[in-house]
Amino acid sequence: MFTIHHEPNWVYEAASCLAKINQDKDENMLDEDKKFGMTREEMEDYFSNYDEYKEAVISELRPIYDEYPHLGKYFQGTDLDNLITTVAGFLTFFIEDISTLKNDREGIDRIVNKSMSSLLDEHLKLPEDLNLEIRDLASLLDYLENVELEDKTKLLLISLYNNRYEVLGDLAELINQCIPILKDHFNIIEDDFKRALSSLGDRDKLNSFMKDTINVQLDIPEKTVFYFSIFNSNQISIMESHEDKVISYIGIFVEDLIKLTEKNKFNDTRILSDLKAISDPTRLRIIGLLSDKKMYLQEIAEALELAPSTISHHIQILLNTMLVSVTVDAMNSRKIFYETNKDKVKELGESIKNLVSNNRY
Repeated sequence: MFTIHHEPNWVYEAASCLAKINQDKDENMLDEDKKFGMTREEMEDYFSNYDEYKEAVISELRPIYDEYPHLGKYFQGTDLDNLITTVAGFLTFFIEDISTLKNDREGIDRIVNKSMSSLLDEHLKLPEDLNLEIRDLASLLDYLENVELEDKTKLLLISLYNNRYEVLGDLAELINQCIPILKDHFNIIEDDFKRALSSLGDRDKLNSFMKDTINVQLDIPEKTVFYFSIFNSNQISIMESHEDKVISYIGIFVEDLIKLTEKNKFNDTRILSDLKAISDPTRLRIIGLLSDKKMYLQEIAEALELAPSTISHHIQILLNTMLVSVTVDAMNSRKIFYETNKDKVKELGESIKNLVSNNRY
């Protein structure tokens, strides 16, 4: 059944907030003020409720977090997506009450196997019809031999797998203590949350936003569950699991920020950002390659003879500037196709012409 939740996924939000204690990248957003046509002061005002909420909850979460020093390394950034938030996302699939996880070895095995399969999926050159499946430590080691990741990332994944019962049991315990704190202060950010919900809170609005605003062609299945995310406020993520179930997280500021970016498309900073994106030879080759046909990440990697992780990095930059668009088969996370956004490339050319002719608007 297609569902849009009217309150946050508190397990996911707690994990995402904890990840910001030692690695908070929110300040980077303020540095992009000109991209959104705002001054830095206006950006700070726009995010004021979010900053107040984050400060209030982290000040109370930190002492609890410090009681679990052995979990700290799993919250660190790696050359994969954030490890803990991915695990927390899959907790939602398999566990109704996370307080019961500590003694549920079968549940922990299921969550860790699925999380690691999801994390490694785009970093391996596998046939399109072959699904990556981690069943035990031996299969994890086999996959790690064939993936280009930093050694410290591989060691972290092995460590998590070897210690999964202790780590996930303690993680569930930690998150369970954090959730009431997030709920207690929710009134600070509630208006921003409700605004996002009212703007994108039904299926037609979501489809229109995905297709017309961010150039994502998404076939949304009936068993999709949508949450609006506070601590991943400028991101959209899609997680698929067993039994055709899909969960998507949409940041509460995503729509506003994209509209502001579009409104300021002839802004000098925006033009410079787009030009920087295509100044890299690899990204320029990707745009040329994808102008002829849609391709999935592994195909691009093979065509350019580069590692999937390298291609993933460049694709993310091109997606951020909307020079590349994406088509998603939500029923299969490996069916993510990319293509050149020809309208955006044309728009960039027009922007340069307007800049030269001094006729920007």
